[in-house]
Amino acid sequence: MGMKIAKISTEVNMKSEVKNWLEQAEHDIDIAEYNFDGNMLDAAAFYSQQAAEKALKSLHISKFNEL
Repeated sequence: MGMKIAKISTEVNMKSEVKNWLEQAEHDIDIAEYNFDGNMLDAAAFYSQQAAEKALKSLHISKFNEL
């Protein structure tokens, strides 16, 4: 019974971590768009890359339950 509870707890923590990474990715996209609109293309490119990396991390955690 204890192992089942631990597994459920781990799954909940992983879902929370996935959500956290996706929220950070969305925030980085907002910053990228703001910089793009302001013709700050280097910053827009940087934040776009950061958003992609964070979204991929969330996908990896979701699929493999680890980072």
